[in-house]
Amino acid sequence: MSELRGGRLAFEKFGVGNQWRHYKYSLPAGTTYAALVYTSNLSGVMVDNFVYDAPALPVKGYVIYRNGEKIASVGAGWKSFVDTDATDNKGVYAVSVLYEDGESGLSNEARVDLSGIDDVSRLDEDSRIYAVDGIYLGKGREAFEKLPAGIYMIGGKKTVKRRN
Repeated sequence: MSELRGGRLAFEKFGVGNQWRHYKYSLPAGTTYAALVYTSNLSGVMVDNFVYDAPALPVKGYVIYRNGEKIASVGAGWKSFVDTDATDNKGVYAVSVLYEDGESGLSNEARVDLSGIDDVSRLDEDSRIYAVDGIYLGKGREAFEKLPAGIYMIGGKKTVKRRN
């Protein structure tokens, strides 16, 4: 049973015993907050798997952070980002989502350490170049020079290209 009381939707469910019950409710459109309040003279309540569905908000873009500093904003269609302005071989990266109403919290951090990545001095005309996800991109120094800054696999080793 549910009803609107003082601007709040009240649900009453009674039951005893050790049987799990599944309850599902739909909140009115525009609801911005929901809370579970338990009032009873009984000993307690158990809540498990509290789930809510909300309509997906349209994504306007993403903000990329390095070491806690905003370094770029990109559109909603972007699936990757290359930090061509990094000055050292280490960094902590995070991303937030831009919505119509503001910016999300930061994602989990990605720690990058490029120390130990080879330079391109060993690159010859027969060297096959792959993206880090295994896609073949070409071979030789000429093909490498045409690629944007990023990390590539050459001869089974990670290779960094800092600038075009």
